[in-house]
Amino acid sequence: MTFEKPAGEYVAKDYSIWSGEPELNGEGDFYQELISTEPVDYKYYAVDDGERIQTAGRRVTSKLYGPKRFLGRARARPTLTASLRRLVERADLRGVGVDFVRDDEGRFWAVDLNLAAGYRNTGLESAICESICASLSDP
Repeated sequence: MTFEKPAGEYVAKDYSIWSGEPELNGEGDFYQELISTEPVDYKYYAVDDGERIQTAGRRVTSKLYGPKRFLGRARARPTLTASLRRLVERADLRGVGVDFVRDDEGRFWAVDLNLAAGYRNTGLESAICESICASLSDP
């Protein structure tokens, strides 16, 4: 991430999603070098339901190349889900969403983090309810 536009292709992002969508080679508050990848985002979610940390993954088309469309479930990748669980534990979060892209060499890169992720159609909806109930009963 940089506050200056990179020399090559890049993604421009604003500080908050309410200010606008990420834009390929556009204007933004900060910039990320474009990772050579297929136009697919891997959205992984983690929820601490008060008993355990549950995870789910989805594949969607990248908003950089048009409207986001659901493509299907993402295969559970142990290294990504373990990283999400560690993030939730270390930061004492109830839930988080992280967007990954996979480069031409098969490596995954985290390109976005959302503390107020939408969990619709993730299969984690009941875990969110359990998490809320657990947090309300905490002393």
